[in-house]
Amino acid sequence: MFKFNTTTIINSDKDFTSGVPLFSGQEETTSESGKIIPANFSVKRGLTFLKPYVKAVYVRRHNDPQLAQVKVDLSNVTEDGIYRIAMYIRLQGSNNEYYANDYVFKGKPFFIEFTKKAGDTNLAEKVVKIAKKYMQMVYEYPLIKVSNEGNVVIFDATDEYQRFIKVELQQYDETAGMPQSCCANAGEFTTIDYLGNENDVVYGEDSDNCELKGREGFGTYRNLIKNLRLPTMAHRAWEGIIQDETPVFGATYDQYTIWYCRKVGIQGMDHVGDVVQSLTSHIFFVNTALTSAWETALANIGDLVEVEDDKYTPTLDDIELEESAAAEKTASDNSDDISTLQTDLGALTERVAALEGNP
Repeated sequence: MFKFNTTTIINSDKDFTSGVPLFSGQEETTSESGKIIPANFSVKRGLTFLKPYVKAVYVRRHNDPQLAQVKVDLSNVTEDGIYRIAMYIRLQGSNNEYYANDYVFKGKPFFIEFTKKAGDTNLAEKVVKIAKKYMQMVYEYPLIKVSNEGNVVIFDATDEYQRFIKVELQQYDETAGMPQSCCANAGEFTTIDYLGNENDVVYGEDSDNCELKGREGFGTYRNLIKNLRLPTMAHRAWEGIIQDETPVFGATYDQYTIWYCRKVGIQGMDHVGDVVQSLTSHIFFVNTALTSAWETALANIGDLVEVEDDKYTPTLDDIELEESAAAEKTASDNSDDISTLQTDLGALTERVAALEGNP
C-alpha cells in the first residue's frame, strides 16, 4: 500500500483563527470512573497522538547554508609563460537552467588564462581583474566572487548550491599535444597543481590551497519554499490557503517526525481475519522561537531522538523489525506458558492415575 504522511508548519503557539492553544501535551491520567487516559500530544486540526501507539519521535535541527570556497596560491608560479586556472562548478540541490548542459548534472566550466612576465609584482591581483572581465563578457553577471589576499586567489560561491568539483592550475606547453601533419606539436595546457575532484579533495581552511565544502541550508526560509511538499490538493501552494503555515522570512525551523502505528481491525486480504496495522509519519517544521514549549509538550509521548544532518528518519523496514522483535518475544513468552501448562497437566494426570489405583 501507499505511505501516508502529513506535513505541518508551526509558526505560533496559538491557533490563527480561534486564538486557543495550537498544541498541547497531557500526561497519563485516570478518569473518575477509573478509566486510564493515556498520555497524548495534540495539534489543532485533528492530529492527536496517544503514547502507546507512538513508535518514534525524531528531530533534525536547522542549519545555515555554507558557501563553498577555494583558494589557489600563485606564489610558486615563478617561470614566465602562459597559465590558466581551470575550474568546473556543479550544482547540487538546484535545477537552475542557467547551468544546463549535455550531462545529467547541471554545471559550467570556468577558465581564467593569464601570463606571467618578468616584473609582475602581484600575480593574484592580475588574475582577479581578468576573472571579473571574463565573467562580465561571457556570463554578464558574477558567476562567482573572486578576490585575493596577497598572492592567493580566493573563489567564493554566490549561492549554497554551487560546488567546486575541479580546480587545476595549468601551464601552456608548446612541446605537448598531438603532432600536426605539417609542423611541430600543437601545444596544450598541462596540469602543474590541482585541488582534486569530488572524490579526491584537499580539505582544511588553513591550507594554502583548500576547499571549504558547500552545504545547503536546512530549515531556512529558502529551503522550505524550495522543498516543502504538502499532501493535499488544497495545500499544493505553500503561500496559499492556510496563512499561518506560510514560512516566515528570516526564521529558522527544526523538523520533528512522529512515527505512529495502530491496529485498525480486520481489514486485510492476505487471509481470513487478517488484522491490519496502519503506520504513518507526521512531519512538523517548528519555528525555533517555539522550541522549548513544543518539546515540553512533545515529551509526553516519548523521548526525542536527534538525527544528524546527513541521516534520515527510520525506514518502514526499521519499524517492522521492532514490531517483529516484539512479536517474537510475545511468542516466546506464550511458548513458555504452554510448556508450564503441559508440565502441570502431566503431574495432574499422574495424580489421577494414583488415586484410581488406590480408591
